[in-house]
Formats: sequence, structure tokens, C-alpha cells
Amino acid sequence: MTGWTRALLGAALLVAVSAGCSGEGSAGADVASSEAPESAPATETVAETTVDQWASIVAGQRHAVDEMNADWEDATCSATAIAMGDAPDCEAYLIAMGYTAETAAVAIGGAINPDSDTYLGDPPAEIADLYESTFEAADAASVAVSDWENEAATPMDATRAWDDLLTKFAEWEPYL
Repeated sequence: MTGWTRALLGAALLVAVSAGCSGEGSAGADVASSEAPESAPATETVAETTVDQWASIVAGQRHAVDEMNADWEDATCSATAIAMGDAPDCEAYLIAMGYTAETAAVAIGGAINPDSDTYLGDPPAEIADLYESTFEAADAASVAVSDWENEAATPMDATRAWDDLLTKFAEWEPYL
């Protein structure tokens, strides 16, 4: 059985179970109830989270950022080499750094965005400012690389934003 076949069968099963649970097509569906249905709470509550839960999100993204930075350094890249125009490999690394920063911003930001599927709520007060500033640093690094690609910033602007992200991740050391 292929993966697609399993997915289709799983979806069909889910629909069948959902229909059965809702009473559609059952004999009891025509019976009127004298009791008012229970209503769902007006707002969804999010369970209190721990510093470790938030640090684990950051740790996963820090690992990816550290690996990308090691590749950049192993290739002896610099903003100056890119600005001089003789380092197409470094340009490629800088673009990859932008995607890595964007991924970090999405993952870190998702936990604080109520519209995200990965929303956790508000970070504990102990790390709330650090968490927010880490998200902002990842987003700024992503934007800076994108600006450089669109010739609205220099390679130095992009690498400075990347260095700021590295610094922000280093501030998480006591929690990791």
C-alpha cells in the first residue's frame, strides 16, 4: 500500500468516524432534546508552559544557525569578499543564512503567535524579553539578507544582523 493510499484511507476513516460521532445518519438524530446543549468556553485557554519548553524551541533553531555559521566560517567567507565580487560561494552561503534565519523566525515566532498551529501562549516572565528579542533578531537577519539580495542593503548589513542573531542565541546559554 502506498503512502497516498494510506493517507486517503486514513482521511476516509476520519470522516466516517466524525460523521458517526456527530449523529448524522443515525436514528437518534431525529429525537429532539429538551436539554440545552453545552456551549464551548468563550476563549481557549493555553496551559502554563515552562522555561524548558521555550528553551527547547530556541535550542533547535540555534543548532541550525550554528551549523550554518560553521559552514560560513569554514569557507572563510566575509562580507568584504562578497562586496568585492569575487566570492560567489560566499554569496550562496549568505543566501542560505537568510533562509536559516527565516526558518528560525518562523519557528520561534510561531510559539508566540496566537494564529499559529504551534502557539504555546506567553513565555514565562523570566525569559519573555529574551524570547521576543530572539524572534526579532532572527527576523531582522532574514530581512537583512533579503534586502541585500534586492540590493537594498550591503553584505555588511546582512552579516551584522546575522552576528546579532548569534549573540542573541548565546544569551540562551544559561537555559540550554
